Amino acid sequence: MTTNTRLYANNAKTTLASAVQPTDTTIQVANASIFPNPTTGQHFFVTIDTGSTYEIIKVTGVSGNSFIRRIVS
Repeated sequence: MTTNTRLYANNAKTTLASAVQPTDTTIQVANASIFPNPTTGQHFFVTIDTGSTYEIIKVTGVSGNSFIRRIVS
């Protein structure tokens, strides 16, 4: 049985390095170093705020300045 652990980062904030499409599973950000680095069975959530819309994404991995996300519907 796999445990699913939610990770947290207090006041972590960055900007998008490029536009995000609804089907993107990798999201480029300016700086991912302040965010957790999930391993198997771990994740964290981030909110993308465009000023007029919000999207909450589940991040299951970090690679350099890229978030690897699982699309949550």
